[in-house]
Amino acid sequence: MKISVSSVLWTHTISTLLIALTFVLPMSTGLKFVISILFYHGVMVVAYYLDKLDIRRLQLFSLLISVFMVFPDWVLSRQFDVLVFPEDGLPQIDTVAIYMLALWSLPATMIVLSGELARERGMNPWLIVSLTTLIVFIGSEATLWVLGSWYAQNVFLIGHLALYIIIPELIFGLLVYIAFLRQLDDPKSFILSPPLIALIYTIASSGFLLLFQVVLPG
Repeated sequence: MKISVSSVLWTHTISTLLIALTFVLPMSTGLKFVISILFYHGVMVVAYYLDKLDIRRLQLFSLLISVFMVFPDWVLSRQFDVLVFPEDGLPQIDTVAIYMLALWSLPATMIVLSGELARERGMNPWLIVSLTTLIVFIGSEATLWVLGSWYAQNVFLIGHLALYIIIPELIFGLLVYIAFLRQLDDPKSFILSPPLIALIYTIASSGFLLLFQVVLPG
């Protein structure tokens, strides 16, 4: 997948500005997130025609991953009661906001793009993927509550950052990049990897939750 730094920069600059504009408009929180997701992927589609940034397969792969990631969100919110999705004006999937069906696709896309940019430039892609994952998820966990999205409860927090989830999210980022590289040579992985990623993330997040909340305090 050939990508350029300039393409990634202008697409993410424009999509960030559009998303920021969306969140100052008078509409429900859920609708703001839905429109933001559409803006992000819409800008990527425009980039394909204007700048030959062909990440259509990556977009589909990331969206498929996002669909399956609703399961660990449900486990953490319904079964463990440590994740809360406030009412946002749209229907929910039990305890999970419906926009989560696609929201995970944004960090998944960013993670793969960072790894591919690093790989094409002779840098260590695993280091860059790890750093990108930590920046994206720690930033999201610490700030998205302001926008009316999810927030953690009943767990150890630094500010609004849940400590137990940092390593599982790092595992998620590495798995996404591994799965993306694998599906380039093995088409079956395009379908099989997303549910496996969601399952591993569920196990990891549940395990680290028990470690931080039960084992270490005990």
